[in-house]
Amino acid sequence: MKSVRRYAFTGAILLSFISIFFTLDCRNPNDFKPPEDTLSLPPDPPQLLSPIDYYVRMPDAPTGRLLFVWQSLKDAELYEIFFSGDSYGEWTVPYDTNCFSLRLQKEPWEYIIDKFTWKVRAASAKWKCYTEWSTPRHFEVRFKPPPPELLSPSDSTDFILDSLPATIGFSWNIVQDEKYYDIKIILDSFPVFETQVTNNSHQFVCRDTGTYSWQVRAGSQLWQYSTDWSEQWAFRISIVQ
Repeated sequence: MKSVRRYAFTGAILLSFISIFFTLDCRNPNDFKPPEDTLSLPPDPPQLLSPIDYYVRMPDAPTGRLLFVWQSLKDAELYEIFFSGDSYGEWTVPYDTNCFSLRLQKEPWEYIIDKFTWKVRAASAKWKCYTEWSTPRHFEVRFKPPPPELLSPSDSTDFILDSLPATIGFSWNIVQDEKYYDIKIILDSFPVFETQVTNNSHQFVCRDTGTYSWQVRAGSQLWQYSTDWSEQWAFRISIVQ
């Protein structure tokens, strides 16, 4: 069987919104198949490897590309990648290796913000037909959300206590589809505490007088980045005289 020749070309996809540059096999596997009775049934579809399902890509300079990787199948000569966007419709890309880089920009610094589904199937001149489509995965392109807004204790609060230690409750607002929050506490310019919590509140035991400051940021295992840290609020603890 003759080898498949590669050539480079530029395709306009998504109604001219996304330009994709790739190398592919120019011949359909059906064009050079051996006799039908020598062909085998295709294997199971390729497994998708990266990105993880429901991954949230958060655009950053200078690149606007996202790499897709799937299982390489023995004897596969062509892969077909299917994409579907909530706002951009459906399209497929033929490709001859098990990874593909998709450009996520309309123009420089103008990103495609949308929710997408993708899946892959494979073909070979040794198989009777394409594999089934892989189990689809999903990804989203959006800018990272703003940091949490702090709620309590209010900035510049003075706690005048009878004794220490004392438990101070912290709270902040919920951020879009976050999975956890990082909170850090500083006493007189020295970090004294940092932890990760799964809800929007935390209690901390203060054992010393002085000026405390605190900040929070939100994150998720599905996000490309955590949010920025919130603004820094402060409170003072002193003992009644």
